[in-house]
Amino acid sequence: QYATLDAAITAASNGDTVTLLKDVVLDGTGKGNTEGLLTIQGKNITLDGNGYTIFAEKVSSTPSMINIQYGANVTVKNLTIKNLAGAITRHGLNVISATATVNDVIVENGSGYAIVVNGSAVTVDGLTTENNKWGGINVDNTTGDASLVVNNAAIQEYNSIRFEKSDADGNEPSGTINGGSFQYVTIGDNVDLNMVVNGGTFATGNYAGAV
Repeated sequence: QYATLDAAITAASNGDTVTLLKDVVLDGTGKGNTEGLLTIQGKNITLDGNGYTIFAEKVSSTPSMINIQYGANVTVKNLTIKNLAGAITRHGLNVISATATVNDVIVENGSGYAIVVNGSAVTVDGLTTENNKWGGINVDNTTGDASLVVNNAAIQEYNSIRFEKSDADGNEPSGTINGGSFQYVTIGDNVDLNMVVNGGTFATGNYAGAV
């Protein structure tokens, strides 16, 4: 056992599972907009929420709750991510140039997206989102190729999945939706959307629309 979740993540070796034994409150003191209250970088590990919740406190800026970044390969499962009153983090899971698998995760009340897929590959099998100001999942290739696979999700926000293109190399973000319930899949400017829809339900039967 470790005194803090950050200490457990730091001590974890590739292949390890870090399991929550209680709810965790992350301290946002001094954290900036691009940072995470918890950062997992360059490791191949599993974060098992074990049915518990990660909260934030003392957030004066808008960092993300968890950054998974730069070569990490992380499975996040059985976890709720939400904000306490007065502590509004930006994204729940901010995946940057990494790989992530998200299983049975709830993300609520952020000021950004529930999940950001930035130059990364993310697979979702069980995600519930609500009241995240910008939307559910953002797929953006600012830092490289970005891909998303959704096997199951219940995403309440209007921008349930948002595809954006910010690089100049001609690559497009891609997505595969195999199931779940969504409002809209929306696209940014100059995106030639590379998406396959095999299942799922969408508001008014539509799955794509530019906003």
